[in-house]
Amino acid sequence: MRVPGIREPYVRRFCWDVVRGSEPRHVRHEPLPGAPTMECFSIVPEQVARFGGEQVLGWAIFEWRKVMIEAEFHTVWRNPNGDLVDLTPRPIPLRKILFLPDPNRRYEGRQVDNVRKPLVNDPRIRRFIQLAERLTALLNEGDLADQYGEIPATPEMRDVQNEMGQLQLALAERYGRP
Repeated sequence: MRVPGIREPYVRRFCWDVVRGSEPRHVRHEPLPGAPTMECFSIVPEQVARFGGEQVLGWAIFEWRKVMIEAEFHTVWRNPNGDLVDLTPRPIPLRKILFLPDPNRRYEGRQVDNVRKPLVNDPRIRRFIQLAERLTALLNEGDLADQYGEIPATPEMRDVQNEMGQLQLALAERYGRP
């Protein structure tokens, strides 16, 4: 996945669909050394408690070029100088993210599914998105909804992940790697 261009019309339309009236902006990515990967909702409040500023909720926007665009529920730090900074380590190094503030959203300790939209008419992309939604639903069932970190996969989760992996390979062959 890559950070999409802020001026692309399809990116602006997608952002409008995710949060009406909010403007996307590029935010510096400065991951905190030693912080856990992809754990923004624990990292940012700790940073606020230590150094001031505030937590800003919204969506990190990513794109699999020619395949789909995706909004990931996310939080960044507004430092005491007013600058937004993404502190969360990610598996792939980035210089910046595209961030869409969402003043109406609250974090309630549970996963929020990503918002995904296909960029081309391909049934394999729609199936991939359905599977991603199913996986999130499985991760939010019962007691799992309140667990953090690595969660042991159930047989159904493994089946979903396997089919997603096969689709990802087929889509990468057709459109290029994410």
